[in-house]
Formats: sequence, C-alpha cells, structure tokens
Amino acid sequence: MQEFATRISDAFVGRTAHLPPHSLNSLSRSNHELAFWECVEADRGFTSEPCYFRRQRLSRRIHCLAGELFVALIDVRPDSPSFLQWQTFSLSDENGRLLEFPAGVACGWQVVSQWGRLRLSSSQSPDPHDQRWLRWNDFSLQLPWPEIPDEIAENP
Repeated sequence: MQEFATRISDAFVGRTAHLPPHSLNSLSRSNHELAFWECVEADRGFTSEPCYFRRQRLSRRIHCLAGELFVALIDVRPDSPSFLQWQTFSLSDENGRLLEFPAGVACGWQVVSQWGRLRLSSSQSPDPHDQRWLRWNDFSLQLPWPEIPDEIAENP
C-alpha cells in the first residue's frame, strides 16, 4: 500500500516524520498558515464519517488536543495509484501528533478515550455544498473502526 498522508508532525516536541513520497499535486506546507479551523469536543464512541471535498482543493490537518482519536484517511482521488486505499492513525494529547493530508483524501475519526477534543483546519474556508461523505461502515472499504459508533456526526 502506498502512503498518502503528507506528514505526521510530533507537534509538541518539534520533530517531523516524513512518510514515504507519493505523487501529490497539492501538498500542505509546514510553514503555510491554514485559513480555517474548528474545535470539536465529543464523548467516547462519537464518530465523524470520512468526508472530502469534491471540487475544492483543501489541504487539511487534524490534531488531538485532549484524549485519544482513531483517524482514518481514504484516498478518493480517481487518478491516484492508491485510489480507495486507506491508512489509520492514533492521535492523542500524549503523542502530540498533528496529521496533515492533501486535497482528495477523505478523513474520518472516532473518539476512543472517555472524552476528546480535536482541532480540524484547512487551507481555506470549506464550502459545505461541495462536501461529500463515505459511510463509516462502507463494506467495500472495510475500515477497522475500534468500536461501533455510539453517535455519528450529523451531515447536512
């Protein structure tokens, strides 16, 4: 499986681990300020189904500020050699990692600690009319969610 996350940063200790290179058209840069961000707080089992933006070219980041998250990234770029392949990550306040990924990669997450707080950010303000979701239990993907969701984020 090819790696398609652009970077995992150990945000609190200042080290960056670069994943193997992949042909990406739109990479986020570590010195690039992201224009839009939101914080989310949720209880254990809360799940956000993987979402992506159909036309908008958003580079995005996810960072766990408190607790622990399971994060799934799915490559939905039709011209990509890793199309519909996925990677999973554990982000927590203890490991301090920030996950950065390019446009065309769907991101879903689940709180696996009793409670969690996360920050989602992107290179520009997302257009909600362009946002699309994959089902958390899509049979063709077989994502290894740690738990059956207690609650799923509402999608407009």
